[in-house]
Amino acid sequence: MKSGITLTNDPIGPPRSWRNTAVRWLKFNAVGALGIAVQLATLLSLKSGLHLSYLAATALAVEAAVIHNFLWHERYTWTDRVRPSWPSSLLRLFRFNLTTGAVSIAGNLALMKIMVGLGHLHFLIANGIAIAVCSLANFLVSEQWVFVLPASKFGSDKKESPPRNTERLAFDKEAKCATIASGTRLPGGSK
Repeated sequence: MKSGITLTNDPIGPPRSWRNTAVRWLKFNAVGALGIAVQLATLLSLKSGLHLSYLAATALAVEAAVIHNFLWHERYTWTDRVRPSWPSSLLRLFRFNLTTGAVSIAGNLALMKIMVGLGHLHFLIANGIAIAVCSLANFLVSEQWVFVLPASKFGSDKKESPPRNTERLAFDKEAKCATIASGTRLPGGSK
């Protein structure tokens, strides 16, 4: 005999568990790792190849990484919260660039000025440190403001509902174990 419950990961419903946040943090950092590669490659090209100053090259490299990361975050990290479309994506890109872009550019430029300009640290090492320092602030801003569905859009007067990330969980009383809709057995029962 099976009874089932549905677990939801609804951004405007009940609070998500720390596990969901941890998974999103891991996705955020995976995208960020790719963004770091984009930023460092752009910085190296602009500084060494085009001979721009380290501050101008840093600002352009950060912006390249911000746009790269936004595209990945919208389609991977926060895919359960967004429905990509030109109007909504452009608004999110504006919010993302305004917040995480500002944190990244201001943070990177200030830290680069301190570490390279005053401390004479190599510009690539200094940039790696600056990226790590700005990461947590960027995640929090994105999680709480950029990739959140507005509650008013899905009010009681609307027929449309927000996207949901749901899993079907069933408990088999005879086998004394839980299964996910795919049939995966969860610990606690015998086969």
